[in-house]
Amino acid sequence: MKDSIAARQACILLEVIAQVSAAVNDGMPADQFLDRYYRAHHEYGSRDRRLISAAVFAWFRWRGWTSVIPDRERA
Repeated sequence: MKDSIAARQACILLEVIAQVSAAVNDGMPADQFLDRYYRAHHEYGSRDRRLISAAVFAWFRWRGWTSVIPDRERA
């Protein structure tokens, strides 16, 4: 059961991160996007929102570092 929950969370996080990234590329602040996203998705409780927010902002913090890591296939 926990595997299915973790898999669902991972799918949701990847989807939200892609949407936030697109919104940020269009000039919208990430926190403003998340506020609108949460208002449109009432099914997410406080724990879900906390997980999503933490994952999104962690992705933004680390994306600069991970983008410079060489691809093993190219190396």
